[in-house]
Amino acid sequence: VTLQPKSNEGGPKGVLGGISLDYDPLVGGPSKYMVGTEQGTILSCNRRGKSPTDKISQCFNGHHGPVYSVMRNSFFSKYFLTIGDWTARIWCDDIKTPMFTTFYHRAYLTAGAWHP
Repeated sequence: VTLQPKSNEGGPKGVLGGISLDYDPLVGGPSKYMVGTEQGTILSCNRRGKSPTDKISQCFNGHHGPVYSVMRNSFFSKYFLTIGDWTARIWCDDIKTPMFTTFYHRAYLTAGAWHP
């Protein structure tokens, strides 16, 4: 899959480099997955898209550096958690900006997960 969104308002243009992936067929369905990029953008993707541009359904911009971890909530699949730069952020599929952002930590954050 070429990670090149057709429209990425306020975010980087061109081909993006993916470094984290969240795919869980029980949470997002068998064809949906999320990709965190080196440029700080999170892409919501669909394997069943007809063309390469249809495979990327949504773009979320918010991190100032690479997104090291992306994870959907297993109970409420429209919510997802991202870890990048010095923050953790909670997002909703319906909103383009983060619902919650932690303060900037002194240590560089590299991973995060939902508590069961």
